[in-house]
Amino acid sequence: ENLKDNTIYTVSDKGTREQYLYKEGNLSQIGNSINEITEGNSDDLDEVSSTEYVEGGVIDYNMPELVNGDYRYKNHKELTTVICDMPSLKSGYQMFMGTSLVGFCGDLSSLEDGRDMFKGCKLEENSIINIIDSIPYYTSGEHILTITYDASISSEIINELVIEAKAKGWDIQAEPFNG
Repeated sequence: ENLKDNTIYTVSDKGTREQYLYKEGNLSQIGNSINEITEGNSDDLDEVSSTEYVEGGVIDYNMPELVNGDYRYKNHKELTTVICDMPSLKSGYQMFMGTSLVGFCGDLSSLEDGRDMFKGCKLEENSIINIIDSIPYYTSGEHILTITYDASISSEIINELVIEAKAKGWDIQAEPFNG
């Protein structure tokens, strides 16, 4: 009765787990599609992922169980803002590549692979700070994160953030947006 808007609820029913999204007074089953792996072709830069259309260019709900986000929103040009905790996400290969993403606010505390994750976006400074702050610390292994940022952000700020990420065990591939 006290459902929160833009929240995903998981229900156990007869041995199965079902997920429902409560948005604008409606409860809709999302059929575990949030955990499906989106297929993609890493060589096809123009490929658009099969993930459903992003309404109004905003993702404003959490995905607590998502582990593999590879290709999930690739080239969905309408996507501009993500307000979404993804605490279980391990792989985000080409996840937001080629979108119009500017704003990102979320938890990436399990991320291991962010290659080409934000390639071709135009991330604002606060979004990059949020991303760097939320990625986990690693003492071994290769952990790459690709970020394309708004060209108006000073190179000094970008360099500071790259150094901060390096101290956490990450190799940040940062490039200005030249759209």
